[in-house]
Amino acid sequence: EMGRFLTEIAFPNIAPLAGALEYENEGGDYTTLVLLQGFVANQGDAWSFTLDYLKRFLTDCVEQPNVVREAGEKAHAVYRLFAGTLGQRTGELHRALAQTTGDPAFDPEPITATDMAQWSEHIRMEVETTFERLEQARGQLSEPVRSLAEQVLKLRGVISARMAPVETLAPQAMKTRYHGDYHLGQVLVARDDVILIDFEGEPSRSLAERRAKHSPLRDVVGMLRSFDYAAHAALRQATADGTGDRATFLPQVSDWEQQTRTAFLEGYVAAVGDSPSYPADPEQAKALLELFTLEKACYELRYELDNRPDWVEIPLGGLRELLSLPAVR
Repeated sequence: EMGRFLTEIAFPNIAPLAGALEYENEGGDYTTLVLLQGFVANQGDAWSFTLDYLKRFLTDCVEQPNVVREAGEKAHAVYRLFAGTLGQRTGELHRALAQTTGDPAFDPEPITATDMAQWSEHIRMEVETTFERLEQARGQLSEPVRSLAEQVLKLRGVISARMAPVETLAPQAMKTRYHGDYHLGQVLVARDDVILIDFEGEPSRSLAERRAKHSPLRDVVGMLRSFDYAAHAALRQATADGTGDRATFLPQVSDWEQQTRTAFLEGYVAAVGDSPSYPADPEQAKALLELFTLEKACYELRYELDNRPDWVEIPLGGLRELLSLPAVR
């Protein structure tokens, strides 16, 4: 469905839909059995590209520290260009999905007060479930992750205050279809450009949830969180054999992440422009980004607690940073 829509409106940065074989039951419901897409030459996914980049950079930090120091911000000029392009294509995707074509499954709809109330209530429930799960699990966490968990648990009372102004927000924006499972692994590097793939949405969600219209800023948050994961994954790789110094590398990857986030957001905002899905008020956009970051980090924390306890520090760090920031008013 997503591939068909984007192919028909000629959005160029995807693998185009060439055809499909579908089964229709007696009730008129369709199930796709076979999907055929156009082949797009590429150099691999953006997650691998990013980890390879950071591995080379951290190696240079050890072997050529003076060169890295002298380069300063220019040390990441190539990756910032990539991040800006990715932000641009993301903004163009959201503009494309905000078009009114007469297809009720895709035509944008206003974000209403009811939407905001429902989204906020859903996130409140996610937060409660997540913090209860963290409380139960903190005794099994190793130091210093346990200390970080306790810091986050102490910030629990901040959440209501952070969410209050967002709950009454009346964003002048439309809800649309969006990618729904957006991260570096869903992007192919194609020469000096990117190809966006895998539009089936978050696999753990129901089909109805994945087809539901929402703020596409959820995709933006997904990519920003992916940069954070890449930074920590690179740190883990660089220190896995015990020879790398985490304390030395941490400021380096944190600086890379900040530069990358800035380049991505600048590219995105410039491309999404006056799209009806993007709030005209930058403060409203910022408030929504914080709301969806809270939602995403809670989802990540539950996932890591259940599947990869060694990675719990990543969403915990994201939550601590978010909840320690001044609230958007």
